[in-house]
Amino acid sequence: ELKLGKRVQTLKTSHLPFPNGGSVDDVTDGFVVIFVDRVMLFWVEVERGREMFRLIAYLAVAAAAGWLLSWLQVPAGWLIGSLLIGMFYRLKVGYLPLPRWLFPFAMALIGANIGLTMQLSMFREVATYVLPLVISLVAMLAATWLFSRWLARFSPLDEKTALFCCVPGGASVMLALSEDYGADGRIVAAFQSARVVVIVLAIPILAGVTAGLTGAGGSAHPAVTGTGSESTALFPGFGFLCLMAIIILALSLAKVVKIPAAQFLYAMLLAFLLNQFVVHIGEMPTDIVGIGQVLLGANIGLRFDHGALKQLKEIGWLS
Repeated sequence: ELKLGKRVQTLKTSHLPFPNGGSVDDVTDGFVVIFVDRVMLFWVEVERGREMFRLIAYLAVAAAAGWLLSWLQVPAGWLIGSLLIGMFYRLKVGYLPLPRWLFPFAMALIGANIGLTMQLSMFREVATYVLPLVISLVAMLAATWLFSRWLARFSPLDEKTALFCCVPGGASVMLALSEDYGADGRIVAAFQSARVVVIVLAIPILAGVTAGLTGAGGSAHPAVTGTGSESTALFPGFGFLCLMAIIILALSLAKVVKIPAAQFLYAMLLAFLLNQFVVHIGEMPTDIVGIGQVLLGANIGLRFDHGALKQLKEIGWLS
């Protein structure tokens, strides 16, 4: 706008008198304003088109990377693939502004998908193991708190970021919650992604050692599975429409009743209640579940700048 404003001044001529007492400015001003207005509108539309193209291309590449890692059986592949693309884009290409609604939508989508997987039978089964569950939860929370305090004391991380780095939960869930609680999502993303990969790689080894020590060659009890994964589809796309309705309702409710991680928690609760007590929707396809993780990873990955990379280097061996 400043450049165009200077151009307008150069287009205006000196005040040469006309026979009717006017000047060249009086005649040219209208044409110049119309011309500049059209040029500015055209330029704005071009820039919007470029931004939209970059956004679509970026999300498409992030989704492709997530799908590839998921296809290769990489744990949390959708999330890690989009995170890596976002980090690469920010560090090597530059900043890309994303729509503000994208992050809340991703949180609601992840929450709704988790809610749809929850079954009443799961709670009944867990009730039979109350004592071991309580002991393991208390031990896990205590260890998490101790490790986070240690990390916060001997590293430049604040207490909230250190806590979410050490919490052993789903990577996408921890990323979604960390943002609303004021933690540094970039550092949490790096820690949680590394934790998931290490744990999944270590589980077969630990399971083999445990089986060798106990002499248990197989599972003593059959795995508990959810009942009724098929949806009650009244028409094609019924489940997807229900999912979108849950997300819209959760986003609307989060604006009225504000709590930390509101979009995620409301969507999870609404999906569970609707699926169990109103109409059976069933679980969503893997690709739809992955979209939420892609949107979350692509969003947080773009925040991973050189400052975050430097901060990870300062943490060093503590990580």
